[in-house]
Amino acid sequence: MLQLLRLYVWLFANFLYLNTLTLFLPLWLAEAAGDQGKFWDMYNLLYANGNDWDNLSDPTSVFDGYAQKIGLNMTQFTTDMNSTTTAQKISDSVSVGTAAGIDATPTFFINGYRIQNPESYDEFITAIQSAASSTTP
Repeated sequence: MLQLLRLYVWLFANFLYLNTLTLFLPLWLAEAAGDQGKFWDMYNLLYANGNDWDNLSDPTSVFDGYAQKIGLNMTQFTTDMNSTTTAQKISDSVSVGTAAGIDATPTFFINGYRIQNPESYDEFITAIQSAASSTTP
């Protein structure tokens, strides 16, 4: 399996398909953490612990705790959270997703073709192997 995965370029892109603060803020946090090389650390904490912050009216202290937990420079993190560069990264990612016709997450493409979301690991591997042996998935 690992050999198969190494044959492909994987692209992860944020896509916000509902314009709510609850969904928007995690994108922003992960991108700002990414400026310090900690995108996946923040992403994993956010999604693993969504119940801790999802219904809070102000989850700032929870998010600051995550940033501290993964060792972010808090001054830089605050600057990155408020930067136009972070906003542009998210905007660009959403624009690419919209242009590609993404209307749900997750959405998968293989060789530029959108595939039906696999329901299992085995279905996903089958789709990858099929794409490897043809011009369309």
